[in-house]
Amino acid sequence: MWEISITQQIISFLYAVAVGVVWAVCADVFRAENKVFRFSAGVVFLIDVANYLIFAFITFMLLMARCNGEIRGFILVGEALGFFIYRITLSRFIVRFFVKIISFFKVVNGNLNKAFQRFGAFLELKQGKVLKKIEKIVKKGKVQRKNS
Repeated sequence: MWEISITQQIISFLYAVAVGVVWAVCADVFRAENKVFRFSAGVVFLIDVANYLIFAFITFMLLMARCNGEIRGFILVGEALGFFIYRITLSRFIVRFFVKIISFFKVVNGNLNKAFQRFGAFLELKQGKVLKKIEKIVKKGKVQRKNS
């Protein structure tokens, strides 16, 4: 059996707490996106499943790196502790912050889309005028060739 010292266990536990906090922050980013964009239940389900799979993989990698692949209870407890401490302390503020940021970018994106649509319509109008002028020049050239 592979043994780890108390110091290594404490460091591993702190890594696990950090992973739990990162997991909670990622969940809050998704919660903020959901508040702004109002995803359907199917999309929410798929993103939740993807989130769980990603963090299961991260937990597996943490266990491989710190505990030689052995499942240690303190790692799982550390992740849960980091997740829940973050959720009861900072989560409310972080979600509000992300909602504001995502809403800002949503508005900017909408304004950029409108600007590009207007610019595209302008170019289309100008292109039509230029093509009509070219068509007139070509027709004049054909008429002059027939006459000569």
